Amino acid sequence: VRGMIVGTFPMTLDVKEIFRDRKVVTLALSPKQGGLPIRDAVVYNFTPYGFPDEKVEIIHAEQVKKDLHITLPSKSLRDRILQIIGINQLGGMVSPYHWSSMKPKLSVIDIRPSLKIANTERGLFFQVEMDQYVPAQASMKLANDNTFMSYPLEQIGPNTFLTERLSHHVVNDMKYVDVELSNKGQIRETRFHYQLTATGPGEESNIISNDRNCSIQTQPNTFYQTNVTWIDQIKEFVPVKDGFHLSPVYQLQPYDLLLKNKFRIWIQYERDLAAHTNLGIYYYDQKAGEWVYTPTENNQRKQILSAELSQMAAVTVIQDLDSPQIKNMFPANSARYQIQDVNEIKIVVDDPISGIESEEASFDLLFNDTPIFFAYQPVKKEISYPFNQPLTAGQHKIEFKVRDRMGNESAETIYFVVY
Repeated sequence: VRGMIVGTFPMTLDVKEIFRDRKVVTLALSPKQGGLPIRDAVVYNFTPYGFPDEKVEIIHAEQVKKDLHITLPSKSLRDRILQIIGINQLGGMVSPYHWSSMKPKLSVIDIRPSLKIANTERGLFFQVEMDQYVPAQASMKLANDNTFMSYPLEQIGPNTFLTERLSHHVVNDMKYVDVELSNKGQIRETRFHYQLTATGPGEESNIISNDRNCSIQTQPNTFYQTNVTWIDQIKEFVPVKDGFHLSPVYQLQPYDLLLKNKFRIWIQYERDLAAHTNLGIYYYDQKAGEWVYTPTENNQRKQILSAELSQMAAVTVIQDLDSPQIKNMFPANSARYQIQDVNEIKIVVDDPISGIESEEASFDLLFNDTPIFFAYQPVKKEISYPFNQPLTAGQHKIEFKVRDRMGNESAETIYFVVY
């Protein structure tokens, strides 16, 4: 392969409107930082809420010295913000410029920014989103009660600002993330409370939620690489359909992090639940689309549940007081069969809350008062036992018990006749 790599200094644009009529608008794109001429451009428009709409057709483009004049259809600019990406004479991309002829009804004082944190193998990014578009500049501080470090934010979308990649360890000893939006002398500062912890292989770390009721302890072999971890208390989550939901939902972050080994989790519950039984920690399984029980220890004196997890999932406390379901049994109770029609026992069970463990202690099955050894298929949730020889004519009895992971029990006794 033959080729040439050309590097240039980062470039920024300045954009001015130079012509407008009912059908078209002409904008002049000028190099603001970096002196290379602008030879081409790509333009997208966005809604005031920051959603991309369409790629805007450039009706005409004309090089004027180092500037580029582009003519756009007026209809593509109506109630829209343009993202203009210039291309210099070497083919390099210029940092996006955001332009609009709209007169916003709001100012930065009215904006409620949100914050997202992205953890990567080589560092982390902080992303700030405005709920509506207003012209603004943004900056961020990582702070504690005594000191802070300030970091610039680059506007990558009309409503979106992003830091450069930062070291995982910039979060050490920091308690707050302060975001500042400013424009024409107006400033809005928003403080986000995060207990961010940098940790990795060979380290043992404790991470705690803002309300101090959920914490995790990672081990030296929990991670493959250095990460920043934290715990979010979330308001929007998949509803708990079965059982009693008894705590907030905590999202362990980063939620998409691949782990090498398990870690320990603790959730403290309210004092008035101390006398309650069958409390457990459940995590949300994205693939199965359900809340799944994980074996839990309950320290009732301290009102703390603890468990082990192998994934950074959403977790909560659920109480399971419901007995397992015996959904179907064959042979059926009080039924009459010809001898050749009964060659096995089949029982279908289910427990939608804590579930049924695939082990012998979860079941008791007796045929004519004699324990029998059966097979359990956990996917079908089916008990089966084949009769090796035809049954004798007359009445027979089946006694069956099933227990879920919380110890709730269901039992059924059936009598049937073969002839």
